[in-house]
Amino acid sequence: YVDCACAPLEIIIPKFACQGGTDSLIGPPVAGSTYSWAGPGIVSGATSQIATANASGTYSVTITNALGCSYTLDTTLIFYPKPTVNVTGNPPCAGGTTTLTATSTGSAGTLTYTWNPAAGLVFSSGDSVAIATPAINTNYSVTGTSVHGCTNTAVVNVIVNAAAPPTFTAPTVCIGSTTPFTNTTVGGSIFNWNFGDIANPQ
Repeated sequence: YVDCACAPLEIIIPKFACQGGTDSLIGPPVAGSTYSWAGPGIVSGATSQIATANASGTYSVTITNALGCSYTLDTTLIFYPKPTVNVTGNPPCAGGTTTLTATSTGSAGTLTYTWNPAAGLVFSSGDSVAIATPAINTNYSVTGTSVHGCTNTAVVNVIVNAAAPPTFTAPTVCIGSTTPFTNTTVGGSIFNWNFGDIANPQ
C-alpha cells in the first residue's frame, strides 16, 4: 500500500517581492496535515499552510499528514531592490517650458517611468524625460518601476518665474541735450534698449 499523500509537492511563491515588503509562501494543501516553516524572515503563519516572510533566503516547510508521514520541501525567496528615483527641472519663465529629467541609482536595473499629472506634459510612454509648460507653480511626480515590479516615486516642485515688467525713468531735458535713461525694472537680469531711431539697440 502506497500513501500518495506523501508524494513530493512544491512550495508556491505567488509574486515577485520587493525589499521593505512581505511575500507569501504557500505549502501544498494536504488535508489533515500540520505545517512547520523555517527560514530567516518568517513573520506569520509559521505553523499554517501559508506563511509570510520579509527577507531573502532559503525557506523550508515540514508537512506531517494524519498518518504521521512527514516530508520537507524548500525553496529560495528573493526580495528585489526598490529603485532610487530622483527628478529635476529648472524654473521656467511664464509661458515657457522646462525639461523634467528622472534618474535612478542603485541595483534595481533599468526602469520605466510614469509621470503625473500627465496633462500639460509631453513625453513618450515609459520615458525618463518629459517637457512641461506649467501655467502656475506645479508639483510633478514620476514613478520608476523595475522589471520585477518594484517602484519608487520622486516629486519636483516647478516654480514659474513671472516675467519682469520693464520700467525706466528719464528726466525732462532741452532739445539737443543728452537724456539719461535709468532702468528701474525689478527682477530682470538681461536688458535690451530700443529707442526706435538707432540701428543697433543696446
